[in-house]
Amino acid sequence: MHPTGATQIRSTEARPAQAFEAAVTALRAAVGGEHVQVDLDTRLFWSRSTLSEGTVPRAIVRPRSAAEVQAVMRAANRHGLTVHPVSTGRNWGYGDACAVTAGQIILDLKRMDRILEVNAHLAYVTVEPGVTQGQVVEHLESRGIPLWMDATGAGPHTSLIGNTLERGFGHTPHGDRFAHCCGLEVVLPDGRLLRTGFGHYQNAQAAEVYPYGVGPYLDGIFTQSNLGVVTRMTFWLMPKPEVFKAFVFFAEREDDLGPLVEALRPLRQRGTLRTPIHIGNDLRLVSMNQSYPWQAMNGQTPLSPKVRDELRRAHGVWAWTGTGALFGSKAEVAAAMKEVRRALANVRGMKRLVFIDDRRLRLIEKAQALLERFGWGRRTAPMVAKVKTVYELLKGRSPENCVQGGLWRVRRGAKESRIDSPNPLDHGAGFYWISPVLPMATAHVDKVNALAERVLNDHGFDYQVTFTLLNGRALCAVITVSFDKRNAEEARKARACHDALLDALLAAGYPPYRAGNHSMKKLGATSTNFFDVTAQLKAALDPNGVLSPGHYEPSRA
Repeated sequence: MHPTGATQIRSTEARPAQAFEAAVTALRAAVGGEHVQVDLDTRLFWSRSTLSEGTVPRAIVRPRSAAEVQAVMRAANRHGLTVHPVSTGRNWGYGDACAVTAGQIILDLKRMDRILEVNAHLAYVTVEPGVTQGQVVEHLESRGIPLWMDATGAGPHTSLIGNTLERGFGHTPHGDRFAHCCGLEVVLPDGRLLRTGFGHYQNAQAAEVYPYGVGPYLDGIFTQSNLGVVTRMTFWLMPKPEVFKAFVFFAEREDDLGPLVEALRPLRQRGTLRTPIHIGNDLRLVSMNQSYPWQAMNGQTPLSPKVRDELRRAHGVWAWTGTGALFGSKAEVAAAMKEVRRALANVRGMKRLVFIDDRRLRLIEKAQALLERFGWGRRTAPMVAKVKTVYELLKGRSPENCVQGGLWRVRRGAKESRIDSPNPLDHGAGFYWISPVLPMATAHVDKVNALAERVLNDHGFDYQVTFTLLNGRALCAVITVSFDKRNAEEARKARACHDALLDALLAAGYPPYRAGNHSMKKLGATSTNFFDVTAQLKAALDPNGVLSPGHYEPSRA
């Protein structure tokens, strides 16, 4: 299969054929012949990306165990290969399954998909990197285990370990995923096996319940780095609460976000709100249900204020829509509901605050079905669908329909509309995510909003953003640059837009919380000696430079 769209392929075939054949023989001895793929079609398939460019790997290797990963890394050192690990390859918007540079060996860890342990009493699960969000939910629910896991909105087929190693965040009280994990098993670049925390002691009883162990805390150096291949990790789960209530709130105008944040910040700081609060703008929500209105805009971009207002009315949304949830006993949730109502009661621009539980959701769905039966539910259907998606996400179930948000600028004909896949790569979707972190204060919110919308509009793109209250002090703005991969000129403009926005945010003091293949080289532009220190760690652990060169290495990206 060949990738579609405007992807520009960069590939190097520098190693002599004979030497590479010897390397392939060693890799096949490590994982089995059928699990090493070097044919061009497979390599091109793996080069697909939602970014404007993908990189072609030299081969794809699929180990089944940590021991096989060790054998691959030893072979890489012997034969001078470079190896890039991926869990499920769905790092959309940041690099997908591509290495930063072409010609690397993709270490595909999807076959390592075992749930190794679930401890219902102590509320944790230990998994391999191929284990997905949906797999854990199905395991817990099918066995009647009263535990919930945190979920991101990237879909049920994404890896827990892969997202956590990028320090991704979800929607529940365990939304800071890295803060709720421990017990890493890591294959080092030279093939040695390392266990962190107490895991390196034989028969350690607290390895899955206490992260730090004794001695230096090493877990963090294996996140957003190229210092090891994580083959096992323990995640802490949440006991199913006595009462769960989601809530949704709306604000009318673009400049109402600052007052909302100021009202919610004390609730996060006091612990009344224990989940990350996500606040998306109108275009973030509209894009979940439809693509860009090319006909209404006569092919022009970005959206005009008039058409944007029409889309808001059609989808029943305002400038901002926020979501969160309350967990606990009846008394705890009742008290928290009062606090939330009081905090938002007099906020400028607030239009509505709605609390939803299982019973109310069923009533909403029944009412929608009745409206549709009589032909009256067209306008309310998108909002009901959004409410249900968010409700399930807040309970730890990631939605299947996450793909639609990435199709905003895709021009879809009849053929493309029939594609039924949760993977944006199958639709020719292009998008970059830029995710700056800012202090939780109105002045910073207004500054980032104005800066980002100006840069996007100047380059012909629409401002799609979600602000997330990560804790009681920091916000993350996840900004999307959406484009059609099949349009080479639009792909070029999207890359230019991404670069201009990232440069502007760095200059203003708002670096991203994670980087994509396209932005890693910019990370060192304004930092001091931080990446010099990480380079020293890299030289000590990977003197031959075999693991993911360029990955969070600004000097080699």
